[in-house]
Amino acid sequence: MTYTLITTSEQLKSACLQLSQHNVVAVDTEFKRETTYFPIPCLFQLASTETTICIDPFQIDDLNPLKELFDNKEIVKIFHAGRQDLEIFYYLFQQLPKNIFDTQIAAAILGFPAQVGYAKLVSDYLGVELDKSLTRADWEKRPLPEKQLVYAANDVIYLLQVYEKQITALNDAGRLDWPNADCEALLKESLYCPDPSNAWTKMRNYNYFTADERRIASAIAHWREELAIKGNRPRKFIFDNPVISELSTNQPTTFEALESLENIPPFVIRKFGAELIDIIQMAIKSNIQPVERVFERLTDTQTKQVKEMQLLVKQVAEKEKIEATVICGKKEIEKIVHGEKKLPVFRGWRNDLIGKTLNEMTQ
Repeated sequence: MTYTLITTSEQLKSACLQLSQHNVVAVDTEFKRETTYFPIPCLFQLASTETTICIDPFQIDDLNPLKELFDNKEIVKIFHAGRQDLEIFYYLFQQLPKNIFDTQIAAAILGFPAQVGYAKLVSDYLGVELDKSLTRADWEKRPLPEKQLVYAANDVIYLLQVYEKQITALNDAGRLDWPNADCEALLKESLYCPDPSNAWTKMRNYNYFTADERRIASAIAHWREELAIKGNRPRKFIFDNPVISELSTNQPTTFEALESLENIPPFVIRKFGAELIDIIQMAIKSNIQPVERVFERLTDTQTKQVKEMQLLVKQVAEKEKIEATVICGKKEIEKIVHGEKKLPVFRGWRNDLIGKTLNEMTQ
């Protein structure tokens, strides 16, 4: 199947009208975000059983026909590992596509590894070996070489065929509705809307900070996130998380104290020293309660219970021929032991398989 490169608004309008006559449309994107906070959309690929198009957003002013296509509830939009693609459309249209199906989610339910790649599915389902040599190609550069456009088109041409194979397999296994909840979960706007107040969640060692350290870390992470968003640049271009940890632990309130810290890069002190000292001073004086630790360390009894639950999940997973982590991973089990109830394992098919049993074990 060949593809059509779409470079004008009229071409896009016509192509989307043609695609809208189909019940299922495969979608993929190529983007760049190495030097920006927000991804730069470089190419959109869509395919039906009759049409494959590559849309060049750099040359089209009006992308509304694409927005309208995505807003059509009657059309299933097929993605593979679609979270980053969905993020792009959220930033672009301030809304998410409706009625999606993610082949990576479906594959996990059908026994593939949780993070199985698109090429693996194409190989296993269709016997086609895709060229993945252009994974790190520069999609921002124009004109796009023919080889890159073919590569991009293949990402949706075969995606439709994978979807059809999966629907058959899910139906045969009595699992046709199993992917629904996980796909629907991808359409929560909170996943894609930046929230500087939650920036502390990007720090892995936050749980082990003292209350004062958490108060400072939260404040600095919040400030850095706002700076990254405003300047549209990656957090690491400002400074990495280890800098926040160092500042939170040592709590310098003067330039002398700040300059004495060996692990703070000189450029950080030069560019942001005064602001960081102000933030630390205000955080220390603040009466605001810091964000609590997510969870305390497990007790010996809780650790034993986690292991028991893991064993039960493993047994169910082996019986159902699904990876255990797809049903309920260790981190989720630890949350169960700590009393959390709003978890995927307590919804839908997971709840029927093992969630009810795990919940009873915590009573």
